[in-house]
Amino acid sequence: MDRLIIVTKRLGQLPSGKVNWKPRNDLVLPMVSTMELLDVQAKEWKGSLGVVRAISPKLRCEPTDDEWDARGEALLNRMTLFGEQPKPLDKIPWAFKYRYRCSDGCSATGHHQQVLDWEMAELYRKEVTRLGTTDAARDSVLFKYNEQRGPEVCDVHFFVGTLRLRPDQYSIIGVYLPPCVLETPTAPGQLTLDFG
Repeated sequence: MDRLIIVTKRLGQLPSGKVNWKPRNDLVLPMVSTMELLDVQAKEWKGSLGVVRAISPKLRCEPTDDEWDARGEALLNRMTLFGEQPKPLDKIPWAFKYRYRCSDGCSATGHHQQVLDWEMAELYRKEVTRLGTTDAARDSVLFKYNEQRGPEVCDVHFFVGTLRLRPDQYSIIGVYLPPCVLETPTAPGQLTLDFG
């Protein structure tokens, strides 16, 4: 991209408080690519961010350590130069990962990428508080993203990016969930969308 546009959180906000997805989709969907193309660009140092459409996405999780490793602990305990020391971040004992295909021409095995999305992590933390156990919180997150926000309800897309230490490995850094088209057009150019 040759420019940066600052978009307020009101973009597409309807008076009812619901979301009009069209203005958001107009910005996001033209950037959709495939993981195969993004991998080529990353290897050529021509990009490290992208948007991919997720075909048949399935969120899964794998157990991880309950505690931070030495490197993570050191990063969390760094002193700030100004202001108060931030509250220590709780370690999530699960690695949430999506398995999906990014296009009709995608390999049969598709892609399996870890989710490093703040929103999903925060949902998990809130569910631990609400439900009381890590297992119940995990199951709630899986239900929300596979059923309530899954491909039957939402046109799932991922914002993907690489890390400085792993420029050839993409992770999911955000999940974009506009609603699916609920009905086929009844007249040329007419679509029915659920803006709920």
